[in-house]
Amino acid sequence: MVESANTYEGQFENNMKHGKGIFTWGNSGNKYEGDFKFDYRNGFGIYTWLDGNKYEGYWEKDKMHGQGKMIHPEGEKQIGYYDKGKYKGKTYNPIQRKRQVLKLYKDIKKYKQNKSILAVGGDDLLFNSKFKIKKASKRIKQR
Repeated sequence: MVESANTYEGQFENNMKHGKGIFTWGNSGNKYEGDFKFDYRNGFGIYTWLDGNKYEGYWEKDKMHGQGKMIHPEGEKQIGYYDKGKYKGKTYNPIQRKRQVLKLYKDIKKYKQNKSILAVGGDDLLFNSKFKIKKASKRIKQR
């Protein structure tokens, strides 16, 4: 089996990748398009894996570092801060969010029938008895 060669199209300085460029790994087909600094992915760039995962954000010495977002093919997103390749933040999952909204809808429907419970939603949202969305501070009392 013959491995494909890596390819780079872009700017060079002192025979190193430096400036804007596109690097494609021949063995995996993964691709990085963005800023390079002395042969490292450094600055803003987009890394696309062959399986459909994609990272858009900042890099430092070939590691995701700074603000960025990881987008998975099924729709899950990780938006936030990366520290030397490690994600620090919350993950947004649209399927889980849909379940939370459906549960919330059922809770509101139940409230309308019983008028005795306060409907509580996910992600720090509370709904008062007049069904207005409020950010949860500590507690919201039912009127």
